[in-house]
Amino acid sequence: MIILRQKNKEFSQTSPLPDPFPIPSDWFEYEVEIRVDGTKRYDKELPLFTKDERKLIKKYWEDLENNYIYRDHPDRPQGRTEYLAEFSKPSGQHKKFHRLTKRININDRFDYLVYPPELEERDDGTYKVIIRIVIQSLKDHNIAGQRKYSETEEN
Repeated sequence: MIILRQKNKEFSQTSPLPDPFPIPSDWFEYEVEIRVDGTKRYDKELPLFTKDERKLIKKYWEDLENNYIYRDHPDRPQGRTEYLAEFSKPSGQHKKFHRLTKRININDRFDYLVYPPELEERDDGTYKVIIRIVIQSLKDHNIAGQRKYSETEEN
């Protein structure tokens, strides 16, 4: 006799969107740059998507650069930006970040980390504020391949 085991999907609870990390008031005079990078995992996963999905992913990247970090661009409400508080570290002394996702399709998520602003000195001695965002992964609901955040298996 063959016994089939059923996988039950239990989606992680999303949390209310957080307030963005604040820029210190004494930095308000400086230019702000949003710097978006992708991981090697992002580079590896991108070709696995259809042409239309790759276009959407590139639009999400542009949206981040245009400060649609904690919300959806009005032209792309299907992103349904979500905050994963359980997998974020918004406080503490080291490596603070917010983990957010946008929907690519029913199964896949554009998963990215947002770090607190940093002050960067330019070559000419002036400063600018950098908001760093790193796109972690695109396939499934996972934390950069380490573990899934929305699926459990029941035996």
